[in-house]
Amino acid sequence: MIGVFAGTFLYFRLLKKFDLPTDDLWKNICIIFFVGLIGARATYIILYPEQFSSFYEVVAIWQGGLVSYGGILAGILAALLEFRGRYLVLKLNLLAPSFFVGWIFGRIGGFVTQNAVGILNNSFGPIFYSRVPIQLFESLLSLVIVILSVILIFKLDRKFILKYPIILITSLGDYTLGRFIIDFWREDPKVFLGLQFGQLISFFIFFCCIIMLLYIFRSRKKIS
Repeated sequence: MIGVFAGTFLYFRLLKKFDLPTDDLWKNICIIFFVGLIGARATYIILYPEQFSSFYEVVAIWQGGLVSYGGILAGILAALLEFRGRYLVLKLNLLAPSFFVGWIFGRIGGFVTQNAVGILNNSFGPIFYSRVPIQLFESLLSLVIVILSVILIFKLDRKFILKYPIILITSLGDYTLGRFIIDFWREDPKVFLGLQFGQLISFFIFFCCIIMLLYIFRSRKKIS
């Protein structure tokens, strides 16, 4: 919840900076948040159906069981539906660093509760549960993405970020690349070519981001 409020505050400040209305701010955030939560849970249920034997277990998200990529993609879909209109692309670009502000705190929470744990490593003492603190690595990754995204928002031409979701795609590409690397220290089974399922998804999304970025810059070059 700290992450939700911190991300919402940054999103509010960015909207004001670009003179965009904030009347529906909390409605938009709540819808995106809960759709993302449902998407993260639904993805987990699809991937691990054997873990559920009753409706109570399906809705008991407080016992764990969320897939981040399912939540991210569901949240983006919700944002597309919520932001439809003239400033759709700009709002998506402004939402990207705001999401990763929330993710900074979310992964710290994951470290405290030991969610998505790293592999055992005695080099890290009891304060890190004698495991590689991949949650903190991901939190640091999110901080770097926030900083880079905000810099791009203010450095790039306004017409460019009005027309192309460059910040959204760049931040998502940075995240998937970082996740792919961090997950080498994640305690998860290997499924293909020595890679985990999450790494395969990371690679696929990163590849899609590269293709979209190439298309954007090629289109911009033709126009200019």
